[in-house]
Amino acid sequence: MTQEKGSREEATYERIRNAILLHRIRPGERLSEPLIAKQLQVSRTPVRAALRRLASEGLVEIRPNSGAEVVAPSTTTVREVSCMRMLLEPEAAALAAAQQEREATADALRSAVECEEEAFRKRHIDGYIRANHHFHHCLAEASGNRLLQQDIERYLNMSDILLYLLDPFYEVADEEMASPEEHRAIIGALQKGDAATVRDRMRHHIAHSSWYLETDDDDAVESLQRRLSTDPFAEL
Repeated sequence: MTQEKGSREEATYERIRNAILLHRIRPGERLSEPLIAKQLQVSRTPVRAALRRLASEGLVEIRPNSGAEVVAPSTTTVREVSCMRMLLEPEAAALAAAQQEREATADALRSAVECEEEAFRKRHIDGYIRANHHFHHCLAEASGNRLLQQDIERYLNMSDILLYLLDPFYEVADEEMASPEEHRAIIGALQKGDAATVRDRMRHHIAHSSWYLETDDDDAVESLQRRLSTDPFAEL
């Protein structure tokens, strides 16, 4: 692959991915290779490569003889992922609270929360989701149970895709963002070694996060539609 071709494919991938993450292209919406190529003023080759890459990340689904579309998770999927996380993560957090190294774990968790808040202030969804993932990953790792950690990581990866596609990230006001405070409440219980409380706070946090993904806020949708351009790639 020449440097010029690689640069063109990377730029095409970034613009399509950003259009999806900014919700300019909605879940379930078809991704027409000819139309996207025309809008981005490139050939279909880099568009096809970009869609394949996005499919490998779980953001796009490519169906034989049908083409590509943005993945559209169902409410059932959201609830099933949330259910599995609520079964696994509160127990991992309780185990972490019983470990002697919990102060070091708390330090790592505080760092993740700081990154989460900074990413939210900048409205940088990649950084926000990475920080959120790291918070939950650290707790799972601190449980000391390798198999539990592996299962949690699987559902965290699924949850990341749901956040990218469904979370009202760009519509939530600063004062409405509850996740950092909920994370701090978990850290507080962890530091005290209070397994029962940390378990309850983790369960509440996951349930609250799931509610955000399931809620179809008409005002948020209308606000989103008002700022959508007929060209989803404008200014990207």
